[in-house]
Amino acid sequence: MNAKSIVMSKQTEPVCVLANDAFIQYFIVFLESFREHNPLRPLFVIPFDNRMDLVRELAGIYEYEILEMDLCKIDSLISILFPLMEPWYLHYRILRNRLRKIAAFDAFASSFLYIDIDCAILRSFDDLFTAIDDEHIDIVAIQRIHQKHLDKVFRSCVVKFDWYSQVPLVPTSFFISKNGVLSVDDICLTIDKFREEYINARFESIIDQPLLNFVWAKLGLHVSTLDECGVFAKSLHLGFEDAPPRNLNEIFSSARDQHLFMVHWPGHSKEKKDFLLKEVWDYYFVRGIQRIQAKKGLAERIKSCNYQGILSELNRINGFDQK
Repeated sequence: MNAKSIVMSKQTEPVCVLANDAFIQYFIVFLESFREHNPLRPLFVIPFDNRMDLVRELAGIYEYEILEMDLCKIDSLISILFPLMEPWYLHYRILRNRLRKIAAFDAFASSFLYIDIDCAILRSFDDLFTAIDDEHIDIVAIQRIHQKHLDKVFRSCVVKFDWYSQVPLVPTSFFISKNGVLSVDDICLTIDKFREEYINARFESIIDQPLLNFVWAKLGLHVSTLDECGVFAKSLHLGFEDAPPRNLNEIFSSARDQHLFMVHWPGHSKEKKDFLLKEVWDYYFVRGIQRIQAKKGLAERIKSCNYQGILSELNRINGFDQK
């Protein structure tokens, strides 16, 4: 049974993520917080790479399915756009597989929501899917990319291209897609046809954001944002601006009051606000470990994974490890 037939048998409006064992601690936080607020919503995982043993062991506990899809076409596109033989692409050994998230466009028989796993979820996703109800909208993102960050997505020469101003440019860590508006073949054909233009326009260190925005614009898809669709839901980047919370209880109550639905991993920031956000992560991580204690050895294996993000993972690999 292929991935699409599996998903077609499920209820509509699934959520899809990209995960592997290397970032299992991030995934535990996502899963524990997601299932608290979305206990029945179908969840599917695209394999980031072949390191999936821990992810598979957690599937029964958190009730999600791994999409067993043929990813060769996507991996070929990745190899073309991010060739490992280029010395300055060394760190893309990890980053470049982010492009596997486009497999979601072939996997579902309904509208779907894609989200990166480096976040804690603070509310139900039920009302988020109403943003895609408008028949004239194909893709809904959380917000537009701020003007000051556009130079981290596209080069300055992009302003000369006609597609640049045709759609809003948006982050691709979260988006809702209407069923049937795009396929992996559409993406591959578009990049193949306009490859030189795309490579000249993109900023190389960002993997999926330039590509998806480029393809959506070239194909004339109608892209909008949650607030433009009348759905009030924010990530932390837009919340807590006036009165930062002082403790966990205030974070959770602020999430309700300010329509905050997720908190991003704050990295190694030393700002007072971000120390509180790490408490959110610790809260859900501890709950997740408690949940899986009954599965002998699994909690210990997850706690022993000391990955703290891309840099630690790169240091572990230490070069061209293409296993």
